[in-house]
Amino acid sequence: MCMQETVKIEKSEKVEKTEKRKDHRGRVLHTGESQRPDGSYQFRWSEGGQRRTRYAPTLEELRKKEEEITRQRLLGRLTAGGSATIGQLVERHMLLRPNLRERTRRSYRNTIAHLQADELWNRKAKDVTVGDCKLYFTRLQQGGLSYDSIRNDHSLLSSVFKNAVEEGCAGWNPFSFRLSFLQREPKKEREALTMEQQTALLDFMETDSYCRRYRDLFVILLHTGLRAGECAGLTVEDIHLHSGYLQVDHQVYYSPEQGGMVWAPPKTEKSCRKIPLTAPAVEALQRRISVARGFGRCEVIGHRQYFLFPCLNGTRPLHGVDFDRIFRNVHRRYKQSGALPIAALTPHILRHTFCTGLVRRGLDVKSVQYLMGHASAGVTLDVYSHVHYTDVKEKLLDLAS
Repeated sequence: MCMQETVKIEKSEKVEKTEKRKDHRGRVLHTGESQRPDGSYQFRWSEGGQRRTRYAPTLEELRKKEEEITRQRLLGRLTAGGSATIGQLVERHMLLRPNLRERTRRSYRNTIAHLQADELWNRKAKDVTVGDCKLYFTRLQQGGLSYDSIRNDHSLLSSVFKNAVEEGCAGWNPFSFRLSFLQREPKKEREALTMEQQTALLDFMETDSYCRRYRDLFVILLHTGLRAGECAGLTVEDIHLHSGYLQVDHQVYYSPEQGGMVWAPPKTEKSCRKIPLTAPAVEALQRRISVARGFGRCEVIGHRQYFLFPCLNGTRPLHGVDFDRIFRNVHRRYKQSGALPIAALTPHILRHTFCTGLVRRGLDVKSVQYLMGHASAGVTLDVYSHVHYTDVKEKLLDLAS
């Protein structure tokens, strides 16, 4: 008798387990769903070893929440508190962009370092307000960070939240505002060297033992408008003297992360170009080709070895720190000579001088843009507007006199 009762009980339990759970209206409930005594609904699931629950007044609303939970779990974005922190959103943004250029990635790491040093890093994204974000940038500026650096940080964080909203990780973008509330530093006007200054500088470099070894570098920059990284990456194979041009299709720079020089594409797609060579540039390049072939000991970077501008021991091409040191020393020695004053001297000023010269000679915007490798004509037009104002001013003064 006892055995029969046991069998009956086991059978009845099995039947109960196979029956679908329903709400008070007879609707079948999905796994994890249940109706509460007050008529509302709840959905329960396990995550990270913990039981979690969501509530809703109706089954329809609960199902919408379930869809959102399922989607977020599949995307791996659901955190213990039900909302990601700003730091988590930034880190995910970086992980989803493995092909960023190293310099861009380095800039992003600077932004992350600024944010990690602030309490905003650990704040839940859903709790952050526009006011919180503005106060964060105000703190950065008060701490001595430049406006341009803050603008870079703002650009990245706005992009992080824009993508987070599109992917459903955040409800809105608290960084979608302008930085007009911050005080901008006075914009430093970049002055191109006049012909007199260029002549005075190159003449002085011919007479100074230290500067003479870098004179070809200055001549090539003044006559090609190359960026420092493009110039550092020049090899014998990039120079086509018989055809009268040099080819720009790469740059090199030092990477602390990789512990050496890195071969990389130019700054923008438009930076790949052919630059016609003037007579002074040809003479300087011929000398540098002899130097490159004479050394022949530079490390192989990007399957190239014969770099035109090796460091003093010839083991690698010049990089950013070398350029800074060279230009700083040349400028210091030039000023001490008492020659025609030059306010500042950098590779970019020589590039700007080349660009200004093209504009003054009447070259059209698209041609200047091509030779400079500018990503857009807007950058080129900035030079045009400055040069044209100067020319107009001189002509008006001539008319007035």
